[in-house]
Amino acid sequence: MFIPLAVLLMLVSNIEAVARITDRLSEEILPNSTLSENELENSSDYPPIETNDKLSEPQQGKSTPYTVVEVMPQFPGGTKALLKYLSSNLKYPAQALKNEIQGKVYIRFIVTENGDIAKATVMRSLNKDCDKEALRVIRNMPKWKPGKQNGVRVPVYYTIPIQFSLNKNKAITKEKTSVKKGAHEEPYTAVEEMPRFPGGESALLEHIFKDLKYPVQSQINRIQGKVYVRITIAEDGSVKDPTIMRSLDTYCDKEAIRVMSSLPKWIPGKQNGANVPVYYVIPITFKLQ
Repeated sequence: MFIPLAVLLMLVSNIEAVARITDRLSEEILPNSTLSENELENSSDYPPIETNDKLSEPQQGKSTPYTVVEVMPQFPGGTKALLKYLSSNLKYPAQALKNEIQGKVYIRFIVTENGDIAKATVMRSLNKDCDKEALRVIRNMPKWKPGKQNGVRVPVYYTIPIQFSLNKNKAITKEKTSVKKGAHEEPYTAVEEMPRFPGGESALLEHIFKDLKYPVQSQINRIQGKVYVRITIAEDGSVKDPTIMRSLDTYCDKEAIRVMSSLPKWIPGKQNGANVPVYYVIPITFKLQ
């Protein structure tokens, strides 16, 4: 008599654990709105940056900036408004234009708990005049909507690549200025139209809820927390290259990768009216009852 009862109790316990994994996921789906430091490190085209991946609980009295949080900071009006602000305010330095200097300047700054811009720093230089202009525009940005971790406003690092291109004879902030058919492209981190899961975030939540399983060994070891997975939404909407951006344990990481790999096709992102590959980060919470 006790054996069926024990099995039933274990089944109910597992269902509760899986439910707790995804009950807040709809608030945690994060379109990766800019280059994270991990992404900069993982690409040979980007400058090396010393990471400070603070993802633990906020400690009282300390204000070390995070690099990834549950709710990332947002420019008022979103990505389009940010691009519009930058393109409207950037001026191509005359001397750089004369010397035909072009390329990218990477600026890292902190969005504080109040949404202010602080400690703007050149992480990858182009030349003195372009660096100065990029810093000027970043420092003059209006207040952002601050990032949040566990419902608390926290300071967050944010990196923006600014491209100075002679093609249009002005400074622009798009990661790429054109789409070449058949050419390999590094995925975007922010585009005019971000990728969308068919049916929206609620449908994505439902899909993950049905597919995700709490690894038994992780439950035995009392492992709980978040796994941050970055995926690439390709031009055709397919999900590619799931990558662990923040690990929890081997079993939870493996399960998160499996679930992300099983996602159906998305509505692809667009830049300048063309489908382009886009990075997308999804945090998955494993939490015991």
